[in-house]
Amino acid sequence: MNSFKLKTWLKENKKTWQIWIILLLLSLVFAILQHTDKKTGIIDIHNIDTYIPEGFVLVPVELNNGPSLDGLLANKGVVDLYTGDPSHQKAEKAATAVKIIRSPRNPSYFAVLVPENKAPLLIKRFQAFHAVIQNPEQKKKTTIQPVNKKNKRTVVIELDNSPHF
Repeated sequence: MNSFKLKTWLKENKKTWQIWIILLLLSLVFAILQHTDKKTGIIDIHNIDTYIPEGFVLVPVELNNGPSLDGLLANKGVVDLYTGDPSHQKAEKAATAVKIIRSPRNPSYFAVLVPENKAPLLIKRFQAFHAVIQNPEQKKKTTIQPVNKKNKRTVVIELDNSPHF
């Protein structure tokens, strides 16, 4: 008899239980979609400064090889930064194992997370860098190398007292 009452109630209240099933399915789909968004690592544009740990700063950097990183680096990663002219094969390491993030507002721009007291060493270089992607699972210490001041060469030209001049 109970099954008979249930069948009659379902027939009489067909719209009600259908609405409940639709609401249940929608909430399930919403929960699944919300869970997958957390895995992608999308950074909230409006609160990027809340992700900066105390004692650190985000230093915007210009990368010569930025376009080539588009296919390799998602929103964040760990890189070594080099300066120099690759055509002359003179590269100097500027930073080791720095965390890099892609700008959420403009993905072609990057910034690196460095200790606040080391930021001037990076800014003094005032040139574009080349980034080399590192394994983020390796526990390397972030280091910023100071600018190497090259000794100025003195060129001595000896002139003889010839009458050619």
